[in-house]
Amino acid sequence: IETYLGMENLRYENKFQYSINVDNKSLYSRHLPKLMLQTFVENSIKHGLVHKEGPGNLEISITSDNDHMHITLTDNGIGREASALLLRKSTGKGIMLIREYMSSYNKIHDKKFELQIIDVLGPSREPAGTKVIIVIPDNY
Repeated sequence: IETYLGMENLRYENKFQYSINVDNKSLYSRHLPKLMLQTFVENSIKHGLVHKEGPGNLEISITSDNDHMHITLTDNGIGREASALLLRKSTGKGIMLIREYMSSYNKIHDKKFELQIIDVLGPSREPAGTKVIIVIPDNY
């Protein structure tokens, strides 16, 4: 993800800044479903940050509790509503496939995946970005 973010930042001429905060180094060795985090990072850049006037920012936070790893991506892009109004090539299949995968996994396991996609609003309730929260069971 760090390599991808660096390449995209070069591609878009430093249009955004990013940070990745991991609260425990042991989380670096944890397994994630293929391209799960990548899909949301790509969406944040492609649909939110590159269309923003002014500096963009993407923060990724990775923490854990006893049973799950928690990944939070927060951007200050244009928001999902404004992004939907732009004419662009997007199938929406990435998130659809992730939701289907989570649903299938959750049907047969006690520890569950969770996914929340939240519209971030500014002080006057204007769109101010998007927050994605992914909860991944331990021992996935």
